[in-house]
Amino acid sequence: MNTQPRRVGRITVAIGFVAVGSALLVDNLGAAGPVYTNLLLRLWPLFLVGFGLEFLITALLDRAGEGRPVRFEAGGALLLGGALALASVVSAFSGFGPGGGQPSNVPPETAVRSVPAAGARALTVNVDVGRVHLTAHDAPEVRVEAEYGFLGVVPPAWAGLAGEFDLTVEGGETIRVIGRAPAENPPMGLSLGTLQAGYRIYAPAGLAVHVRSGVGSINVENYDGDLELSTNAGGIVVEDSAGTLKAETSSGSVHIARFTGAVTAATNAGPVTAKAVAGDLTIRSGTGVITVEEHLGPGLTAETRTGSIHARVEEPPQGPIVMRTGAGSVTLSLPDESDVTITATTRSGSITGLGASDRPGPARTASRTLGAGTHPVRLEASTGSIHVSTH
Repeated sequence: MNTQPRRVGRITVAIGFVAVGSALLVDNLGAAGPVYTNLLLRLWPLFLVGFGLEFLITALLDRAGEGRPVRFEAGGALLLGGALALASVVSAFSGFGPGGGQPSNVPPETAVRSVPAAGARALTVNVDVGRVHLTAHDAPEVRVEAEYGFLGVVPPAWAGLAGEFDLTVEGGETIRVIGRAPAENPPMGLSLGTLQAGYRIYAPAGLAVHVRSGVGSINVENYDGDLELSTNAGGIVVEDSAGTLKAETSSGSVHIARFTGAVTAATNAGPVTAKAVAGDLTIRSGTGVITVEEHLGPGLTAETRTGSIHARVEEPPQGPIVMRTGAGSVTLSLPDESDVTITATTRSGSITGLGASDRPGPARTASRTLGAGTHPVRLEASTGSIHVSTH
């Protein structure tokens, strides 16, 4: 009989080191900031899942008659935790950062430019690195206040960055803002120095706005107009605005509050929050929790592969509601006077709030009609519970 101890955790530790090293290497070679390192840090609970699976497989082998002593790789787990902690520190202080302040010995440089907005119909903003903040003003011009600086180690050759953006008018109808990483900026990867760039844009209301940032957050407040916002790495915040909104980030959160008009929001990894949206609302997330509060629009679609969905609808729905998650719970609260037909389906979990049929069990469906049942409400959770209530 083999009495050698079975080592549990070795595979997960090995995969963890490969993942951490690969993320740091790719970010270092890409010289665009800790994009993959940040994604890895968001997914760290998967390593706990890996340890659990190894214990489960060991238990199954013991049951099959291959019982052997078990030894957990505690030392390897501690080293993996240290590697993740190192990645977290590197992520916080390296690459091209979307936020943060400046050390007192490195004053930021600022440039202010403006162009007339008379006759303009569109505003296009495209920046390589940096925060973008858009707000409305009454002046008949578009004004850009750009601020550059560094956090951390600052190579002397990187001085004089304030001229690295263009503000032009094309064809009399399109105002274009282009912010570039400095041409003399060598690839810095994950070295301890972070370029800080911020663009505060003031524009008259009513323009069709398209903002794209390579690495950096986007913030819009008090602006009425059609908005199309996208960033590869960074969060998006839109508050107290109106028009139509399309917000998309590859890695980051999306927060929308007090918006009037149709909204489409998407993120591959990050939470999405929508509060007091008066319009059709569509939200899609790869990995993240979706929270909808005080919804005032006619319809709602919320879908995520991994994460829970919680929604409270303040006005009786005037269109379909779809809430779907692959792994997580679904919670919906509707007004008492709603005219809807609710259908809830879960493969593994409980369904509550739909009357006498409430009971746990796999692969089951329950339904309930409120009022005339005019508008369909579809709730789906592959793995997770579903709860419906009225107020």
